[in-house]
Amino acid sequence: MNAGLQKILAALAIAALPFIAGCVSEAERQRIAAEKAEQARLAKLEQERLERGRREKAEAERQRVAAEKAERERLAKLEQERLEKQVILNRLQSEIFPAEERLSEEERSRGRALLDAFGDEHMPALAERCRDARKAYLEAEAGFKALSAVLKKDNIDPKTNDVFQTAGRNYLNKAADYWRLRYKLTDCYSQFKIGVITADELAARDKEFAEQ
Repeated sequence: MNAGLQKILAALAIAALPFIAGCVSEAERQRIAAEKAEQARLAKLEQERLERGRREKAEAERQRVAAEKAERERLAKLEQERLEKQVILNRLQSEIFPAEERLSEEERSRGRALLDAFGDEHMPALAERCRDARKAYLEAEAGFKALSAVLKKDNIDPKTNDVFQTAGRNYLNKAADYWRLRYKLTDCYSQFKIGVITADELAARDKEFAEQ
């Protein structure tokens, strides 16, 4: 290679240096930009993961608190029902049964028909539960009285008969279930008739019975 050509090539190489440097600089810039973009993407994913974790934790806590509240309310309602039933049990033989016996069958039927009509119109869920409870109560009463007649015929002391005692407790429990619900229906009827409670409020109360 002659000296002239070498000089030309050297000059071209020197002239190309800025271009080569620029290419290297652009590649490095793109690499750095790509690294930053990847870091930003990963940071965003991590932030989303953390936020999702916080939301899931908050939702789990909300559900836990709601479940605990619902359980407390359920237990409180059961306890309230137990206390109400106990009051009825204590009054059955001393007040409720004697009061019913003082009424004629026509008066008893008329009273039930009045409550049934009111319940079917304004509180169908409570009315239906009341009817079901009365049916169970009457069946238990019939069984108890039939057993009592058998024991009496066979000269067996009811006080010493476990089956009779169990039937008696079942009869009183079914009676208490019925009268507790009937008193609730009667109370709602009385409040509605004197204007203390509205039809909408009756419907709201009945919804609670439907959900139980």
